[in-house]
Amino acid sequence: MFYISLFFSMIIFRFSLESQERLKNLSYKVMLGFLFLFSGFRFQVGCDWSNYLLQYEGYRFAEWTSIIPSFTEPFYIAILRLIYFLDLSFMWLNAVFAGIFFYGVNKLALRQKDPLAFLILLFPILILNMPMSGIRQGAAIGMMCIAFVAFMDRNFWRYILYTALAVGFHTSALIFFALLPFVKSQFSIKRLLLAILLSLPAAYFIYISSIGDILAIRYLDAEYEAAGAIYRLGSLLITSIIFFVFFQRKWKTFFPQEYGIVVLGFLIVIACFFMIPFSSTIADRLGYYFIPIQALFFARIPYIPNLKFKFLWTILPYALISIVFIGWISLSILYDICYDPYLNYITGVPSLEGIYGY
Repeated sequence: MFYISLFFSMIIFRFSLESQERLKNLSYKVMLGFLFLFSGFRFQVGCDWSNYLLQYEGYRFAEWTSIIPSFTEPFYIAILRLIYFLDLSFMWLNAVFAGIFFYGVNKLALRQKDPLAFLILLFPILILNMPMSGIRQGAAIGMMCIAFVAFMDRNFWRYILYTALAVGFHTSALIFFALLPFVKSQFSIKRLLLAILLSLPAAYFIYISSIGDILAIRYLDAEYEAAGAIYRLGSLLITSIIFFVFFQRKWKTFFPQEYGIVVLGFLIVIACFFMIPFSSTIADRLGYYFIPIQALFFARIPYIPNLKFKFLWTILPYALISIVFIGWISLSILYDICYDPYLNYITGVPSLEGIYGY
Protein backbone atom coordinates (compact mmCIF):
# COMPACT_ATOMS: atom_id res chain seq x y z
CA MET A 1 0.00 0.00 0.00
CA PHE A 2 2.96 2.34 0.45
CA TYR A 3 3.48 2.98 -3.28
CA ILE A 4 -0.25 3.21 -4.00
CA SER A 5 -0.71 5.76 -1.21
CA LEU A 6 2.26 7.75 -2.53
CA PHE A 7 0.87 7.75 -6.08
CA PHE A 8 -2.64 8.78 -5.01
CA SER A 9 -1.16 11.51 -2.83
CA MET A 10 0.67 12.86 -5.88
CA ILE A 11 -2.56 12.88 -7.91
CA ILE A 12 -4.56 14.66 -5.17
CA PHE A 13 -1.77 17.18 -4.73
CA ARG A 14 -1.65 17.85 -8.48
CA PHE A 15 -5.40 18.54 -8.70
CA SER A 16 -5.30 20.74 -5.61
CA LEU A 17 -3.07 23.08 -7.63
CA GLU A 18 -5.30 23.12 -10.70
CA SER A 19 -5.40 26.90 -11.20
CA GLN A 20 -2.07 27.79 -9.59
CA GLU A 21 0.52 27.61 -12.35
CA ARG A 22 3.40 29.07 -10.35
CA LEU A 23 2.90 26.57 -7.51
CA LYS A 24 2.59 23.73 -10.01
CA ASN A 25 5.92 24.62 -11.58
CA LEU A 26 7.59 24.91 -8.18
CA SER A 27 6.02 21.63 -7.06
CA TYR A 28 7.35 19.93 -10.18
CA LYS A 29 10.93 20.86 -9.22
CA VAL A 30 10.43 19.62 -5.67
CA MET A 31 8.85 16.36 -6.85
CA LEU A 32 11.60 15.79 -9.40
CA GLY A 33 14.22 16.12 -6.65
CA PHE A 34 12.20 13.91 -4.32
CA LEU A 35 11.82 11.12 -6.92
CA PHE A 36 15.53 11.26 -7.70
CA LEU A 37 16.38 10.74 -4.02
CA PHE A 38 13.59 8.15 -3.71
CA SER A 39 14.95 6.14 -6.65
CA GLY A 40 18.68 6.76 -6.52
CA PHE A 41 19.29 6.15 -2.82
CA ARG A 42 16.96 3.20 -2.27
CA PHE A 43 18.30 0.24 -0.31
CA GLN A 44 17.60 -3.36 -1.35
CA VAL A 45 14.64 -2.24 -3.46
CA GLY A 46 14.09 -3.35 -7.06
CA CYS A 47 14.23 -6.77 -8.69
CA ASP A 48 17.66 -6.10 -10.23
CA TRP A 49 19.29 -4.84 -7.02
CA SER A 50 21.25 -8.04 -6.32
CA ASN A 51 22.25 -8.48 -9.99
CA TYR A 52 23.82 -5.03 -10.12
CA LEU A 53 25.49 -5.56 -6.77
CA LEU A 54 27.10 -8.75 -8.12
CA GLN A 55 28.25 -6.88 -11.24
CA TYR A 56 29.62 -4.04 -9.13
CA GLU A 57 31.69 -6.51 -7.11
CA GLY A 58 32.58 -8.72 -10.08
CA TYR A 59 33.93 -6.01 -12.37
CA ARG A 60 35.92 -4.29 -9.65
CA PHE A 61 39.07 -6.37 -10.21
CA ALA A 62 38.56 -7.13 -13.91
CA GLU A 63 40.93 -5.62 -16.43
CA TRP A 64 39.45 -2.76 -18.48
CA THR A 65 40.56 -4.31 -21.76
CA SER A 66 38.99 -7.65 -20.87
CA ILE A 67 35.55 -6.14 -20.28
CA ILE A 68 34.92 -3.76 -23.18
CA PRO A 69 35.13 -6.21 -26.11
CA SER A 70 32.70 -8.62 -24.45
CA PHE A 71 30.17 -6.08 -23.25
CA THR A 72 27.58 -4.37 -25.43
CA GLU A 73 26.85 -1.38 -23.17
CA PRO A 74 30.23 0.40 -22.75
CA PHE A 75 28.89 3.48 -20.97
CA TYR A 76 27.73 1.29 -18.09
CA ILE A 77 31.25 -0.11 -17.74
CA ALA A 78 32.76 3.37 -18.04
CA ILE A 79 30.64 4.63 -15.13
CA LEU A 80 31.52 1.54 -13.11
CA ARG A 81 35.21 2.23 -13.67
CA LEU A 82 34.76 5.86 -12.66
CA ILE A 83 33.02 4.80 -9.44
CA TYR A 84 35.89 2.38 -8.71
CA PHE A 85 38.43 5.12 -9.44
CA LEU A 86 36.69 7.50 -7.00
CA ASP A 87 36.39 4.66 -4.45
CA LEU A 88 32.63 5.09 -4.13
CA SER A 89 30.24 2.50 -2.72
CA PHE A 90 27.55 0.59 -4.61
CA MET A 91 24.97 3.15 -3.49
CA TRP A 92 26.47 5.68 -5.92
CA LEU A 93 26.01 3.41 -8.93
CA ASN A 94 22.24 3.56 -8.45
CA ALA A 95 22.38 7.30 -7.73
CA VAL A 96 24.36 8.10 -10.91
CA PHE A 97 22.01 6.11 -13.15
CA ALA A 98 18.94 7.61 -11.48
CA GLY A 99 20.47 11.03 -12.14
CA ILE A 100 20.90 10.24 -15.85
CA PHE A 101 17.29 9.04 -16.09
CA PHE A 102 15.80 12.09 -14.39
CA TYR A 103 18.06 14.47 -16.30
CA GLY A 104 16.56 13.19 -19.55
CA VAL A 105 13.02 13.07 -18.19
CA ASN A 106 13.36 16.69 -17.04
CA LYS A 107 14.32 17.82 -20.55
CA LEU A 108 11.16 16.27 -21.98
CA ALA A 109 8.96 17.37 -19.06
CA LEU A 110 9.95 21.02 -19.48
CA ARG A 111 8.50 20.90 -23.00
CA GLN A 112 5.07 20.12 -21.55
CA LYS A 113 2.39 22.55 -20.44
CA ASP A 114 2.01 20.51 -17.26
CA PRO A 115 5.36 18.93 -16.32
CA LEU A 116 4.02 17.93 -12.89
CA ALA A 117 1.28 15.77 -14.42
CA PHE A 118 3.81 14.29 -16.86
CA LEU A 119 6.11 13.28 -13.99
CA ILE A 120 3.30 11.80 -11.87
CA LEU A 121 2.10 9.64 -14.76
CA LEU A 122 5.59 8.16 -15.10
CA PHE A 123 5.80 7.04 -11.48
CA PRO A 124 3.81 3.80 -11.16
CA ILE A 125 5.20 1.89 -14.13
CA LEU A 126 8.29 3.57 -15.56
CA ILE A 127 10.01 4.97 -12.46
CA LEU A 128 9.39 1.91 -10.28
CA ASN A 129 10.67 -0.45 -12.97
CA MET A 130 13.57 1.49 -14.49
CA PRO A 131 15.62 3.82 -12.23
CA MET A 132 14.40 1.68 -9.30
CA SER A 133 15.38 -1.64 -10.90
CA GLY A 134 16.67 -1.84 -14.50
CA ILE A 135 19.09 1.06 -14.16
CA ARG A 136 20.93 0.58 -17.48
CA GLN A 137 17.73 0.78 -19.50
CA GLY A 138 16.60 3.60 -17.23
CA ALA A 139 19.64 5.62 -18.34
CA ALA A 140 18.90 4.71 -21.97
CA ILE A 141 15.31 5.95 -21.57
CA GLY A 142 16.64 9.19 -20.10
CA MET A 143 18.82 9.70 -23.18
CA MET A 144 15.91 8.83 -25.48
CA CYS A 145 13.75 11.48 -23.77
CA ILE A 146 16.32 14.05 -24.93
CA ALA A 147 16.38 12.39 -28.36
CA PHE A 148 12.58 12.79 -28.52
CA VAL A 149 13.01 16.52 -27.85
CA ALA A 150 15.56 16.64 -30.70
CA PHE A 151 13.05 14.81 -32.91
CA MET A 152 10.39 17.44 -32.14
CA ASP A 153 12.89 20.18 -32.98
CA ARG A 154 13.86 18.37 -36.22
CA ASN A 155 17.48 18.37 -35.07
CA PHE A 156 18.90 15.42 -37.02
CA TRP A 157 22.40 15.23 -35.54
CA ARG A 158 21.28 15.83 -31.98
CA TYR A 159 18.79 12.98 -32.37
CA ILE A 160 21.57 10.69 -33.62
CA LEU A 161 23.87 11.73 -30.74
CA TYR A 162 21.40 10.98 -27.94
CA THR A 163 20.15 7.78 -29.56
CA ALA A 164 23.77 6.60 -29.77
CA LEU A 165 24.24 7.50 -26.09
CA ALA A 166 21.11 5.50 -25.26
CA VAL A 167 22.47 2.48 -27.16
CA GLY A 168 25.69 2.81 -25.15
CA PHE A 169 23.63 2.20 -22.01
CA HIS A 170 21.23 -0.43 -23.39
CA THR A 171 21.27 -2.06 -26.82
CA SER A 172 17.47 -2.16 -27.01
CA ALA A 173 17.58 1.53 -28.04
CA LEU A 174 18.97 0.51 -31.45
CA ILE A 175 15.40 0.43 -32.76
CA PHE A 176 15.23 4.22 -32.67
CA PHE A 177 17.77 4.63 -35.46
CA ALA A 178 14.97 3.39 -37.72
CA LEU A 179 13.15 6.68 -37.08
CA LEU A 180 15.87 8.78 -38.75
CA PRO A 181 13.88 9.28 -42.02
CA PHE A 182 11.16 11.07 -40.02
CA VAL A 183 13.33 13.54 -38.10
CA LYS A 184 13.37 16.15 -40.87
CA SER A 185 10.09 15.19 -42.50
CA GLN A 186 6.46 14.54 -41.62
CA PHE A 187 5.12 11.03 -41.14
CA SER A 188 4.01 9.19 -44.29
CA ILE A 189 3.58 5.59 -45.44
CA LYS A 190 6.48 5.98 -47.89
CA ARG A 191 8.83 7.09 -45.15
CA LEU A 192 7.55 4.29 -42.92
CA LEU A 193 8.53 1.75 -45.61
CA LEU A 194 11.89 3.51 -45.98
CA ALA A 195 12.46 3.24 -42.22
CA ILE A 196 11.73 -0.50 -42.36
CA LEU A 197 14.16 -0.93 -45.29
CA LEU A 198 16.85 1.07 -43.50
CA SER A 199 16.47 -1.08 -40.40
CA LEU A 200 17.08 -4.34 -42.28
CA PRO A 201 20.89 -3.94 -42.68
CA ALA A 202 21.20 -3.02 -38.99
CA ALA A 203 19.08 -6.03 -38.02
CA TYR A 204 21.26 -8.31 -40.18
CA PHE A 205 24.44 -6.89 -38.65
CA ILE A 206 23.12 -7.51 -35.15
CA TYR A 207 22.06 -11.02 -36.15
CA ILE A 208 25.51 -12.07 -37.40
CA SER A 209 27.50 -10.26 -34.68
CA SER A 210 28.29 -11.13 -31.08
CA ILE A 211 25.68 -8.54 -30.09
CA GLY A 212 23.06 -10.78 -31.67
CA ASP A 213 24.22 -13.73 -29.58
CA ILE A 214 24.01 -11.67 -26.38
CA LEU A 215 20.53 -10.37 -27.25
CA ALA A 216 19.33 -13.89 -28.08
CA ILE A 217 20.51 -15.22 -24.72
CA ARG A 218 19.07 -12.23 -22.88
CA TYR A 219 15.67 -12.00 -24.58
CA LEU A 220 14.92 -15.08 -26.68
CA ASP A 221 16.46 -17.98 -24.79
CA ALA A 222 15.56 -16.73 -21.33
CA GLU A 223 13.93 -19.20 -18.98
CA TYR A 224 11.34 -16.65 -17.91
CA GLU A 225 8.88 -14.43 -19.72
CA ALA A 226 7.98 -10.85 -18.82
CA ALA A 227 4.85 -11.69 -16.83
CA GLY A 228 3.70 -8.06 -16.57
CA ALA A 229 4.14 -7.32 -20.29
CA ILE A 230 0.50 -7.92 -21.13
CA TYR A 231 -0.62 -5.35 -18.54
CA ARG A 232 2.00 -2.69 -19.29
CA LEU A 233 1.67 -3.02 -23.05
CA GLY A 234 -2.09 -3.36 -22.69
CA SER A 235 -2.26 0.11 -21.13
CA LEU A 236 -0.04 1.47 -23.89
CA LEU A 237 -2.25 -0.21 -26.52
CA ILE A 238 -5.41 1.34 -25.02
CA THR A 239 -3.66 4.73 -25.04
CA SER A 240 -2.71 4.24 -28.71
CA ILE A 241 -6.29 3.39 -29.65
CA ILE A 242 -7.60 6.43 -27.78
CA PHE A 243 -5.11 8.62 -29.65
CA PHE A 244 -5.86 7.32 -33.15
CA VAL A 245 -9.65 7.20 -32.67
CA PHE A 246 -10.28 10.44 -30.78
CA PHE A 247 -7.26 12.73 -30.92
CA GLN A 248 -5.07 12.23 -34.00
CA ARG A 249 -6.57 15.07 -36.05
CA LYS A 250 -6.70 17.42 -33.06
CA TRP A 251 -3.08 16.64 -32.23
CA LYS A 252 -1.92 17.40 -35.76
CA THR A 253 -3.74 20.75 -35.59
CA PHE A 254 -2.81 21.95 -32.11
CA PHE A 255 0.51 20.20 -31.39
CA PRO A 256 2.21 19.75 -34.77
CA GLN A 257 5.71 19.67 -33.26
CA GLU A 258 4.90 16.58 -31.23
CA TYR A 259 2.65 14.92 -33.80
CA GLY A 260 5.35 12.89 -35.57
CA ILE A 261 6.94 11.29 -32.51
CA VAL A 262 3.53 10.52 -30.94
CA VAL A 263 2.18 8.85 -34.10
CA LEU A 264 5.34 6.80 -34.62
CA GLY A 265 5.55 5.90 -30.95
CA PHE A 266 2.00 4.59 -30.80
CA LEU A 267 2.40 2.66 -34.06
CA ILE A 268 5.43 0.89 -32.59
CA VAL A 269 3.45 0.22 -29.39
CA ILE A 270 0.79 -1.59 -31.44
CA ALA A 271 3.51 -3.67 -33.12
CA CYS A 272 5.05 -4.47 -29.71
CA PHE A 273 1.73 -5.68 -28.35
CA PHE A 274 1.38 -8.21 -31.16
CA MET A 275 4.98 -9.29 -30.55
CA ILE A 276 4.11 -10.61 -27.08
CA PRO A 277 3.36 -14.22 -28.19
CA PHE A 278 6.82 -14.44 -29.84
CA SER A 279 8.88 -12.73 -27.12
CA SER A 280 7.15 -10.97 -24.26
CA THR A 281 10.57 -9.90 -22.96
CA ILE A 282 11.52 -7.99 -26.13
CA ALA A 283 8.04 -6.46 -26.41
CA ASP A 284 8.07 -5.40 -22.76
CA ARG A 285 11.58 -3.91 -22.93
CA LEU A 286 10.70 -1.86 -25.99
CA GLY A 287 7.39 -0.78 -24.47
CA TYR A 288 9.10 1.04 -21.62
CA TYR A 289 10.57 3.57 -24.08
CA PHE A 290 7.08 4.71 -25.04
CA ILE A 291 5.75 5.36 -21.55
CA PRO A 292 7.13 8.96 -21.76
CA ILE A 293 5.17 9.33 -25.02
CA GLN A 294 2.07 8.03 -23.24
CA ALA A 295 2.59 10.50 -20.37
CA LEU A 296 3.23 13.33 -22.84
CA PHE A 297 -0.06 12.56 -24.60
CA PHE A 298 -2.11 12.23 -21.43
CA ALA A 299 -0.67 15.36 -19.81
CA ARG A 300 -1.49 17.41 -22.95
CA ILE A 301 -5.14 16.37 -23.28
CA PRO A 302 -6.59 19.02 -20.90
CA TYR A 303 -4.93 21.74 -23.01
CA ILE A 304 -6.72 20.86 -26.26
CA PRO A 305 -9.02 23.81 -27.12
CA ASN A 306 -12.79 23.25 -27.12
CA LEU A 307 -12.46 19.65 -25.95
CA LYS A 308 -15.76 17.90 -25.28
CA PHE A 309 -16.06 15.89 -22.05
CA LYS A 310 -12.89 17.57 -20.81
CA PHE A 311 -13.33 16.41 -17.21
CA LEU A 312 -13.68 12.78 -18.30
CA TRP A 313 -10.60 12.95 -20.53
CA THR A 314 -8.64 14.65 -17.75
CA ILE A 315 -9.26 11.94 -15.13
CA LEU A 316 -9.18 8.96 -17.52
CA PRO A 317 -5.34 8.79 -17.71
CA TYR A 318 -4.98 8.62 -13.94
CA ALA A 319 -7.74 6.01 -13.72
CA LEU A 320 -6.12 3.83 -16.40
CA ILE A 321 -2.64 4.03 -14.87
CA SER A 322 -4.07 3.38 -11.39
CA ILE A 323 -5.87 0.23 -12.55
CA VAL A 324 -2.69 -1.12 -14.15
CA PHE A 325 -0.64 -0.18 -11.09
CA ILE A 326 -3.00 -1.79 -8.58
CA GLY A 327 -3.38 -4.86 -10.80
CA TRP A 328 0.41 -5.25 -11.02
CA ILE A 329 0.88 -4.93 -7.27
CA SER A 330 -1.98 -7.35 -6.56
CA LEU A 331 -1.02 -10.06 -9.06
CA SER A 332 2.77 -9.87 -9.25
CA ILE A 333 4.64 -12.58 -7.37
CA LEU A 334 7.76 -10.38 -7.41
CA TYR A 335 6.33 -7.20 -5.90
CA ASP A 336 6.58 -8.28 -2.27
CA ILE A 337 10.07 -9.67 -2.86
CA CYS A 338 11.45 -6.69 -4.77
CA TYR A 339 9.73 -3.57 -3.46
CA ASP A 340 8.40 -4.19 0.02
CA PRO A 341 9.52 -2.84 2.44
CA TYR A 342 10.87 0.38 0.99
CA LEU A 343 14.21 1.43 2.55
CA ASN A 344 16.45 4.37 1.75
CA TYR A 345 20.05 5.21 2.66
CA ILE A 346 19.06 8.77 3.54
CA THR A 347 16.32 7.82 6.00
CA GLY A 348 18.35 4.97 7.45
CA VAL A 349 19.03 1.30 6.67
CA PRO A 350 19.37 -1.76 8.93
CA SER A 351 22.55 -1.77 10.99
CA LEU A 352 23.48 -5.21 9.61
CA GLU A 353 23.93 -3.83 6.09
CA GLY A 354 27.67 -3.37 6.64
CA ILE A 355 28.11 -7.14 6.80
CA TYR A 356 27.19 -7.42 3.15
CA GLY A 357 29.68 -4.88 1.92
CA TYR A 358 27.20 -2.13 1.03
